[in-house]
Amino acid sequence: MKYTFRLILIFILIIFSFFSYPAENNSKEKKFQILYYNSENQEGFWWRTTSEFMQAACQNLGMDLNIVYVDRDAAFMVNDFKNKAATLNKPDAVVFQNLKSNAVNMLNIAEENKIPAFIFNAGLTEEQDKQYGKPREKFKYWIGQILPDDKKAGYDLAIQLFNEAKRLGLKDKNGNIHFLNIIGTKTDTSSIERENGLKLASQHEKKIILDQITTANWDRNEAEKSLNWLILRYPEANVVWAANDLMGLGALDSLSKTKIKPGKDIIIGSMDWVPEALKHVQSGKLFTSLNGHFIETAWAAVLVYDYLNKNDFASEKTSFTSKMTVLSKSNINLYLKNFKPDNFKKINFSNFSKVKNKNLKKYDFSFDLVLKKIISN
Repeated sequence: MKYTFRLILIFILIIFSFFSYPAENNSKEKKFQILYYNSENQEGFWWRTTSEFMQAACQNLGMDLNIVYVDRDAAFMVNDFKNKAATLNKPDAVVFQNLKSNAVNMLNIAEENKIPAFIFNAGLTEEQDKQYGKPREKFKYWIGQILPDDKKAGYDLAIQLFNEAKRLGLKDKNGNIHFLNIIGTKTDTSSIERENGLKLASQHEKKIILDQITTANWDRNEAEKSLNWLILRYPEANVVWAANDLMGLGALDSLSKTKIKPGKDIIIGSMDWVPEALKHVQSGKLFTSLNGHFIETAWAAVLVYDYLNKNDFASEKTSFTSKMTVLSKSNINLYLKNFKPDNFKKINFSNFSKVKNKNLKKYDFSFDLVLKKIISN
């Protein structure tokens, strides 16, 4: 009888251990699913680089990343998120920019489905900001944002161009330096803020004359067509200020059909660090390009990772600002030598996470710091 009882007890223990095995597996750390809406497509350098950086950061932090390219279709982004948010396998967090003012619709979907949402690159418009405020004010699940200081970038680009034109003596008889200015769109926050920075520079430097500001929808061909007639209408123009590199390249395309020599007769500057543009920075046809904020997606991944692992970055703040770095002939070679997609994987993004790095007291999201990490490796 005693022997039989022991056999039964052993059998029960075996059965119990068999059924309890999956529970042991479930105790492992959850692998979070992150959804990233890329506003463009894989062809453009800037937006492709945002995906590469975010993929490197998520992989380093042990998260799965789903990238959806929307090709500037704001309505598609909203509808796709609505469908994904309603599934049983909904994402643990979503990252996106305010594309054509669609952020409020995206935030409403996140709120309804209790999905943490993080905005990068382009925040709420001024009107939206007045109505909905900052992260966690009206939308509980809008957990944070990281945005470039586009206004300062627009200002810095203008001052850089002004100083170079002044150095080269490119001015009219009254000492004024005339700017032709090409912005992206009237609705994109980044375009609006860069234009605001340009206007602020013209207020601070009275010798800056903004002959005309025109839109080219971030497009190279449109910028070329715009400059074709702008250069005829304003023959005294000394500077072309372009809100992105593609439009700066469009300006170069236009000038190539004239006798005007970029870098000598007229100074051109832009933003985004597109490879073709940087080659022209090397040659001197483009004076400068500002960027570095494509790494914001990696910083978004770090902040989302910490939040999902119960170390809320709100203890520091919910709105972060990234600064743009100026590339010119003085530092372009260092950048080109080290800044390659294969090197992104060398960056240990755990060093920037408060969950992974217990000694970290304050987030340090600096492109220059990342470049130093790449060089040191």
